[in-house]
Amino acid sequence: MLTWRVKKREKLLTILFFPNGTIQCIGNSSDDESNQLHVELCALLQHDLPMWKVKSMTVLCILKNKYDFRDLYSTKDVTYEIELFPAVQLSFWKNVHVHVFHNGKLIVTGITEMSYLSKVVNDVLNFLQGKK
Repeated sequence: MLTWRVKKREKLLTILFFPNGTIQCIGNSSDDESNQLHVELCALLQHDLPMWKVKSMTVLCILKNKYDFRDLYSTKDVTYEIELFPAVQLSFWKNVHVHVFHNGKLIVTGITEMSYLSKVVNDVLNFLQGKK
């Protein structure tokens, strides 16, 4: 595995290159920044690479409220085991998982399009309102 670290506008991005040809971009980057990195990488390698395609994103969201999950019971799509992990784990969506922490922070993994994020966050808010 080859690692390339790039600093762009006070952000550190890490690009991982795997032997199977997979490239993973870690860090906060927009589509424009990712495309610019692609151009820079092609120039650096002096080789045309296929355009990158988003396979999965991880997004951090911060809600306004704090939550108490002590009365929450685990089900097929809801897991809360404070001894193992300090967040409620929600898996209502195909290939998307959400971790809701008591301080209102959400970590959403598996998102492939930002437009789908609003649906997931709305579903999480509806779930949390039903648990109050």
